[in-house]
Amino acid sequence: MGYKTFASMNIAVVGTGKYCEALSAGLAKAGHNVFMATRSEYDEVSKELLARYRRICPSSIEYAGAVADVIILATPAEEVREMAYFLEDVRQKVIIDLTGLNLTRYSTYINTHAAIKAITGSQHVVKCYNRTGSENLVATESTADMIIAGDSKKAKALTALLAKDLKFNACHDFGGDELIPSLDQMANNWQNLSISAKVPGSIAYRLIKR
Repeated sequence: MGYKTFASMNIAVVGTGKYCEALSAGLAKAGHNVFMATRSEYDEVSKELLARYRRICPSSIEYAGAVADVIILATPAEEVREMAYFLEDVRQKVIIDLTGLNLTRYSTYINTHAAIKAITGSQHVVKCYNRTGSENLVATESTADMIIAGDSKKAKALTALLAKDLKFNACHDFGGDELIPSLDQMANNWQNLSISAKVPGSIAYRLIKR
């Protein structure tokens, strides 16, 4: 599949809540067409958001997956399997795994990334890890860094461009699929820190180079 242009793409955002709305708003402001995909079309999508951004439209998961150039999964980990099955045939598409933390111990898969690859058949899946809240996503200029991991160079290159569109300070390549468990551990550490600091929306990772 060839992308129309990196400047303007159709992007499916699968998930609900303030984080997905902030993510969709940021992508729309960058000039992308965003399909906010939920189980029931028009449910759980802010009317205020839709009125403010004409490039955002509510959609079923099946339709969003079909028309999207890139798919962002931003659901809780326990919903990954169901959402991936809803996507139908997306074998040639880039899928960004922006899901929650670990799957339950009863899951067949070792992590969400492995589940998405196995269910969708796409080899262009990247784990996109930035533990930051919606507050940082709507900031004019973010000081947070994006960290990504996975084997697909194509998925990584596209994710780095979208991170720039979302005003992240930098995007760091953490390594291949084998390092995703380490990235998940960083997510656990962020969660523990955010709970202790009691400011979960405003803290984020940033790599400082001397």
